[in-house]
Amino acid sequence: MLIGAALAMVWPSCQLTVKAAPRARLILDCIGGAALMTIVVMIGLTDQYDSFLYRGGFVLLSVVTAVVVAVLAHPVSRLGKALGWRPLRWLGVRSYGIYLWHYPVIILTRPEVNTGETSIIRSILQVGISIVLAALSWRFIEEPIRNGGFGNAWRQVQRWGSMPILGRIASVCMMLVLTICVIGMTSFASDTKPGSDSHERSDLQTDRTIPPGNILKPNGSKQPYGTLKPDAGRGVTAIGDSVMLDITPYLQEHLPGITIDGKVGRQMSQARDVIDQHKSKGKLGDVVIIALGTNGTFSEKTIFTLLDSLENVQHSARKHSRAASVGTRC
Repeated sequence: MLIGAALAMVWPSCQLTVKAAPRARLILDCIGGAALMTIVVMIGLTDQYDSFLYRGGFVLLSVVTAVVVAVLAHPVSRLGKALGWRPLRWLGVRSYGIYLWHYPVIILTRPEVNTGETSIIRSILQVGISIVLAALSWRFIEEPIRNGGFGNAWRQVQRWGSMPILGRIASVCMMLVLTICVIGMTSFASDTKPGSDSHERSDLQTDRTIPPGNILKPNGSKQPYGTLKPDAGRGVTAIGDSVMLDITPYLQEHLPGITIDGKVGRQMSQARDVIDQHKSKGKLGDVVIIALGTNGTFSEKTIFTLLDSLENVQHSARKHSRAASVGTRC
């Protein structure tokens, strides 16, 4: 926001000249095109878990966005004329409504558990519904309020309601909007009421570490720690996130010699690189424990790609999130 405010002060569109040399126009369009391509590349190569975004990525995105806006605001910019295409302007006018509507639409239309890849058809429908709702709210709510306040908005609804066909369409659309809002608020209330996180508590209980002094046998019974060999953890590699860091003392006590690689905020998508690093150094054990999935969901393709990288390992075990449950493979 500060970068945009600074741009408005140093690049006021009302003072820009309508004439420019061909070379100046070419330089302007090249700069704007490069900035626009940077935005597109960042959208394609990053996600919300990418550490690059929090180490200068968002600042870079803000700067190049300001550059694009500066170029588009100049009256001699050919890029501005191209992006001023009427359908794009129509979307731009309703972009705030699309921003408001897209999240409830996605939340209310996504499956509770999704372990597969992104559904193209569902995504297209979500985008379409968001645009339709944004267009309706812009026509019946935003524009009337902007031009005459809430009273004008209500009179607009009454005027359309007096028309037989259009009135029914408007009524159905308004009922659709209200229904979505009610469903969204009901779902939020049910998710936040006391006791609704009992399933999460049960998972946390099952993930507790073994108390010092005992270790579980395969059949679930406990045996004294003293019966373990001094190098019981030799050849075992454990890869995880902050949870792995928390239980490191217990693992080192129960499995002396174990190799532990934990990092706060690590994603399942990063596990393959970590495994490759251990392989290249010849330090990957015969038994590999993967404890990831706490910080975000992952696709079936990601988990099977990871398992394929462990094809030469005698045994691999892993913990995963409920949202991306897959079968065990050893």
